Amino acid sequence: MDATVSKAEYDRVVADKNEQIATLKFRYEKLVRQIFDASSEQHPTTGSLSDAAQIDLFGAVAGAGLGGKQPGKVPASGRPRKPKKKHPGRAPLPAHLSRREVTIEPDVDTTGMVRIGEDVTEKVEYTPASIVVVRYVRPRYAWPRDERPAGADVNAPAVIVAPAPDQVLPKAIAGVGLLVSILIGKYIDHLPLYRQRAQWRRDYDWEVPASTVGDWVGAVYRLLEALYQALQTDVLDTDYLQGDESRIRVLRKTVEEDAARKTEKQQAGGKSGLGYMWVFRNPLTGNVLFAYRRSRGTQVLDDILGNYTGVLQSDGYSAYTKYKKNHPDMQLVSCLAHIRRKFFEARGNDPWTAELALTVIAVLYRAERRCDELGYTTEQRQVLL
Repeated sequence: MDATVSKAEYDRVVADKNEQIATLKFRYEKLVRQIFDASSEQHPTTGSLSDAAQIDLFGAVAGAGLGGKQPGKVPASGRPRKPKKKHPGRAPLPAHLSRREVTIEPDVDTTGMVRIGEDVTEKVEYTPASIVVVRYVRPRYAWPRDERPAGADVNAPAVIVAPAPDQVLPKAIAGVGLLVSILIGKYIDHLPLYRQRAQWRRDYDWEVPASTVGDWVGAVYRLLEALYQALQTDVLDTDYLQGDESRIRVLRKTVEEDAARKTEKQQAGGKSGLGYMWVFRNPLTGNVLFAYRRSRGTQVLDDILGNYTGVLQSDGYSAYTKYKKNHPDMQLVSCLAHIRRKFFEARGNDPWTAELALTVIAVLYRAERRCDELGYTTEQRQVLL
């Protein structure tokens, strides 16, 4: 018996198959771009948009309010030609750098000659940092036997000595300058502690145990905790907050942690595991809070943000959506850069819609750059855009 289906059923199956084909084609093209194409998401409409097009979208924003420059001619490739930049030449050395002058006289007798000028050549030299042992000497004083002045306080101490100077870590030999250098080297210059210890050993013949340096850094952490709490309060004291999280590979510390993460250890290998650096930024002050956690779940947002009631901007990760369900008084908004990326990736699937969206976003970006140049406030930007 021949099986028959209705035309509606046939059309539905064909539509489903076409949708599957389009999805697989999109994923294939995306994978090819990730492997072979440049990582830049630059769009040819950026900077090449006509003023007329901008006025159609934003009224007189671009022509009058933003004072945008007239775009140059666009070549056949669709990308504007960038004018060739002239080499500015060697930049002058900063005036605040200390200078040591060395005069080099000719190797002939110049007696009776008149100096008519000079040729000056500047070279930058480097003087290595030094480690210095500072000895704080506090003399002790006492009255000789039976020579205490008449009327002196009988309860006064017999021996007089100046109090010890305040130190960051009173029981450690490391001074404040060394501690600051260690932290800057580790977190600004990305020099691990073992490399800094190797430098001391090589340059100063000074061997410091790893545990000692680790104790110094840990003690400074505890001193800075109050500043961290103040930073967290400042960042979260706003009605507009931006959040994101990134995974990082971290070393496990204890055998118990290894046992608790046995499954992850088998997957990742070695003694390292995954951690997450949560980052929150207050756009109004520009201050940023970094919070490390082992989890990427919603409980981290509950722990850090608490009952936040303002606007939270994120990349659409599901943890933020779950946090929104538990805190209906806050507002969740998306990140325009992530939205733009989806349209950029969809150019091969729906070129017309994708190009339209990229063009509109390019206008917004250009307007924002101009607002930055003019120093517009948040209120001025809201009226303008």
